Parts: sequence; C-alpha cells; structure tokens
Amino acid sequence: MKTCSAKPNVSTLKLTPGQRTLGGMIELTLDKPFGFGKDEIQRAFDDLAADLFWSYYAVEPEQLSVPKDQLPTERKFTGMLIDWLRQTQTWQAGHERTAGSLVHSALTANRMWSLLTDDDLIRQMLQNMAESAELDKQAAKKERSENKNSDSESDSSPSQSDGDGQDGDGQDGDGQDGDGDGDGDSDGQDGDSDNQSQQPKASSQELRKRANSKAAKAQQMFDKLTQSKHNEAFRAGFAQQAKTDASDSMEVLASWGVELDKIQPNDIGKIQNLLNRGTFERLSGMVELFGRAKGFAISGRIKSAERRGFVVVQDGFTQDIASIFPSERSMLMSSNPLLQAQATCEYADHGLMGMVKGHDTDKLGSLVIAVDSSGSMGTPVHLDINDDGFGRQATRHQSGSYSAEEVSKGLSLAITKAAKTFEQYYHMFLFGCGSGYDFVNSSTSDLDTLSWAGKQYGGGTDFDSALTKCVDIINNDVPEAERNNADVLFITDGQANISESVAEQLKNLKENRGTRFILMYIGSGISQVKHQFRHIFDAYIDVCSIPSFDDLSRQVTDALR
Repeated sequence: MKTCSAKPNVSTLKLTPGQRTLGGMIELTLDKPFGFGKDEIQRAFDDLAADLFWSYYAVEPEQLSVPKDQLPTERKFTGMLIDWLRQTQTWQAGHERTAGSLVHSALTANRMWSLLTDDDLIRQMLQNMAESAELDKQAAKKERSENKNSDSESDSSPSQSDGDGQDGDGQDGDGQDGDGDGDGDSDGQDGDSDNQSQQPKASSQELRKRANSKAAKAQQMFDKLTQSKHNEAFRAGFAQQAKTDASDSMEVLASWGVELDKIQPNDIGKIQNLLNRGTFERLSGMVELFGRAKGFAISGRIKSAERRGFVVVQDGFTQDIASIFPSERSMLMSSNPLLQAQATCEYADHGLMGMVKGHDTDKLGSLVIAVDSSGSMGTPVHLDINDDGFGRQATRHQSGSYSAEEVSKGLSLAITKAAKTFEQYYHMFLFGCGSGYDFVNSSTSDLDTLSWAGKQYGGGTDFDSALTKCVDIINNDVPEAERNNADVLFITDGQANISESVAEQLKNLKENRGTRFILMYIGSGISQVKHQFRHIFDAYIDVCSIPSFDDLSRQVTDALR
C-alpha cells in the first residue's frame, strides 16, 4: 500500500487553482507502488490516480478536458486512456453517482486504478510513456552540457578549454556525473547490462532516439488496446467493476451510519485504508451483523431503562447464612467430613451460593467490552443467519460462514451504538497476547470506530492482562459518576488461566463498585470453563449452544443491565 496526493504532478486536465488546492488536501490510497526507485515512473502512476479522481469528482468533467493535441507529452497516454474509458455508458452511469462526492469519487478512482494497473498491456504502456519522458529530460540536459562545452572550446585556448570542461562536467553535474546518473537509469529501463560504467556515454541524439522508441512502443500498445473489438467489452467491464466495488464500499459506510456529507478531505485516505480489499470482506460481514443486532441492542437498553430504580435480587455467592440456599447450607453440616471441610473452606473463602442483593441500579453504570483478537478468532462460527422476521435475508453470507471475529465485533458494535444512543459511557478494546490495546469509547467517531473494527492482532490469548485492563479502565478511564454498577462483557474463544492476584482485583471491584463480569464464550467445553471461572464471571453465554445470531443478540443484550 502507498499513498499519493489528488493534486497531480502533471495533469491531463485543466484544473483550477482551487481544485489543485483541494487535491493537495486529499490523500489517495493505492494498492501497490510502481517505479521500483524510478521517480518518473512512480509519478506517472500517481498522476493517473489523481486524474481519475478528478474525472469522477467533477460535476461537468468535459470542462476539464484537454484536446488530444494539447496533452502534455509526458502524460499523453494517461489522458488518452481516461478519454477512452469515459466514452462508455457504464462510465457515465458511474459518474452520476460520484459527481460531487469526495468519498465515492476516491473509492471509485482507487478501484479503477487497481483494475487498470493490473492489466499488463496498460501497465507497460504507462511505463514506456514515463521512461520516454525521463529520456527526453536526460537528452535536454545532455544538449545543454554539449552546447556549453562547445561554447567553451570556441571561446578559450586548448588549455583553458580542458579546465572549463572539467569544471562544467564535474561541478555543474552536466558532465560525467550527470550523464552517469541519467544514462544509468535509462540503461536500466532498457534492460541493458548492469556494468554501465564500462559503456560509452550516450549522446543527446542517442537519448532522443531511445525516447522516441519508447514513445512509439507506448503508441503501439495504446492502438492495440483501443482497436480490438474485444476491448470494447473490456473497458465497459472496467467501469462496471469499479462502480460496483465502490458502491459496495459506500453501502458499508452508510450501513454503519457514517455521515458522508460531513466527511472532510483529510478523512479520504483513512476511508480508503479502511475499505481496502484486505479488510473489506471482514468489515462488510461485521456491519451486516451489526445491522441485525442493533434492533435487539436498542430493545435491551429500553428494558434496562424500565428496570432501573429497583433493587435487584439475584443468585450469587454470600456469607450470610440466612441467604444461603438450603442445599448449599446443608453441606456445612454434612456427615461426610470431606464434604463438610470443603464447604467450610469455600464459605470462609468467598461464601456459598444463595440469594444476594444487587447494587442499586437507579444509576446505570458504564459498559466495558473486551474483544479477543487472537489468531483463532478467524475460525467459522456455525450460527444460523436466516430470515430476520421482516422478510430480509442475509445478503452476503450463508449460514455458518461468519467468523468468530465477525460475530464478536458485529455484536459489540451494535451494543455500543445502542449505549451511545442512550448516553451510556462505554469503553471497548481488543486484546491478544501482547501488551497493546486498541480501544474506542463514547467519544470516538463512527469512522474511527469502524477503523478499530478492522484491526487484528493474531497470536495467543492472555486473560490476566485483559482483565487487569478492565479493572484499570473502570477505576481510571470511566467518568467518576459511572464507575459503579458497570458491566464488563468479556468475549473470547480461548481458555487461559487467571492468577490469584487478578482474581482478587476482580473480587474487590465487584464488592466495592458492583461490577458484573459476563463471559461470551465462543468455543467448546463450556462446563469446564464455568467450573474454572465460577468465582470470576457472573453470567455465561455459550455461543456454540445458541442456534442463531438473532438468539445470540437477544441473550447478550438481555444479560446486560
């Protein structure tokens, strides 16, 4: 991936000063670099992207057009290529959507640029064009050097001429140094021997000849491209594919709720990075699930608002003898000495199961979500994605084709979107095996939140550091007024140990602030997990036992306060 400005170095369009200023503020993201160290080649491909952007963005692109005979020589075939593409009805249909839209124009131009530069014939044509321009520059430089040396020889004595020639060639860079650099580049482009220092320096006439040869090759390639009947469908296909891919990306942004009319020029590069071909499939799956879960999340927040104001009584561990369940209390008086000893130790340590009084829920606490981003979260989750009750089917995925990452992030995005709607503070972060945590919270923009969802860690899973981070967030990052009665949703597909010191921190947070820890587990062996973490988590959601994503959405949102 590389970036370039939407302000071209050399344009084939008549851009106004205002347009060039705006272009300088817009960063276009390209799938791949070209040039391999040769600046002129790279600039040619960058300028293609910039001119494509303006061809899509301009409301009346014909006003920017330059006649063929007035195109800049160094970008002649860029202008002819874009003009050839614009002659299709498919391009015109796509332009109706992109005109005046920074985001849509940038996404469509980026996709068209990728399609064009993936084609061998077009890529070689543009490279020959750029190499011809570079050779022309070298020829002009050589001519100046030759003329300068010629003037020196005619005006000076032989001894003075030798000295001036050395000064001119060495110090001014027009002699041996300049020719060596220039000829080396051009020889490399032509595929000549790498041992260029042993070859004679090319004269200006030789450089001109090679430049013309490159330009002739570019012309032949353009003729081959445009004169084939097969390529009529070929160029229409390019325009259609670019239009379709960009529209899909715009749909993802709109579904997530990004307000496109508020996008700033400096956001364009961020959006293109977000929707590149490497992350688009994952993000589109997350956003689709987000759309399905959002309604359940909103409903859950409404139910929560109705419940608040009452004191909650729930199951939990207690050392109040009167509140302990009879079956648990009987173990303290068991005739089996081993069972009695075990029950006594558990009672002294953390209490036995019984009815406990929850914290006053008059004030809704914050929401903290920890999402596992280890490598195993890319495995499929077999949830039925069927009709949602409104006659709408899943549009992109079939049953069981969502990954654990898509399910966890899609659901988390919906929950936090609902929390934001109801002005509940949230803090959501990714964790893996390292010490870094990418996070978003209630103050994060929709665009940055979507960018967060596209990130991955890989590697293993570390529960201790992630749970410690949850404690730190509630004690330090959450606003003081919302630190009590917080819910922590911990989403993972792995199993890891939790140290005694971390368990003690969680216990203190529960007792002092009324925090609840909910485990959403995407894996097998839930019985073992419940037993291992029976003193850690207050509720468990076993994803593998839930038949559909809609049922999962209901269970998760109902588990939250």
